[in-house]
Amino acid sequence: METTFISIHDLTLDARLLYTSQSIVDILGYTPQEVVGKSCWEYFHPDEIPFARAIHGRGVQLDKAAVLNYCQIKNKDGRWVGCECAFTIVHDVIIACTSIFRRSLNSQSMPSIAPSLQHKDAF
Repeated sequence: METTFISIHDLTLDARLLYTSQSIVDILGYTPQEVVGKSCWEYFHPDEIPFARAIHGRGVQLDKAAVLNYCQIKNKDGRWVGCECAFTIVHDVIIACTSIFRRSLNSQSMPSIAPSLQHKDAF
């Protein structure tokens, strides 16, 4: 089972999905055909959407090289999956890598080692 999928989004406020790798099936249960063309915000936890939209907008506006965020994404069964999302802007699209987030000793110390990865600074 894969624990990471790649996606490509447009730069609009809706961040529409243009592509997802087949491994999205392993993580969220959706096929690429089910999500391509839809806004990524349809899958974010409602409490996290305002924050995620703000970070997305700032990332696009500032043409950020790389941004990391932890969020909950709804899987096909309606359950929330803890994910770690890293994205960067390449030409006129966003390339994202979304992985299942598993808390470990290393992940708990991550904010102290790399403060820029804290939730408040991430996508």
